[in-house]
Amino acid sequence: MEALLTITELLSTALTQGAVGFTLRSGQHPLIHPEKGLQTYYTQPSTCEDIEEVVRHLATSREMRQYRETGVVHFRCVFEGVSLLGGARRDGEEVRLELRRMAA
Repeated sequence: MEALLTITELLSTALTQGAVGFTLRSGQHPLIHPEKGLQTYYTQPSTCEDIEEVVRHLATSREMRQYRETGVVHFRCVFEGVSLLGGARRDGEEVRLELRRMAA
């Protein structure tokens, strides 16, 4: 659960600083997408469990059911007042989560 707090805190900080996107991939460091360029957050690489916990935090129960059944889900959510469009994919032991800020 500590990893979830670390990732959600990172997401919160990135969005507060104007980031337009966020990428988590199992076994890799989180990527923050500012308006220009790409920034890697050098912390412990994300695990499948960490990423799926974030998906559970952001997606609805119906979307989580779809993710468990198909390994793929697209969703919209509001995180700390910011509208996000998200997508998660599980391919074997690899999990990827993409979050993008929606235009206001």
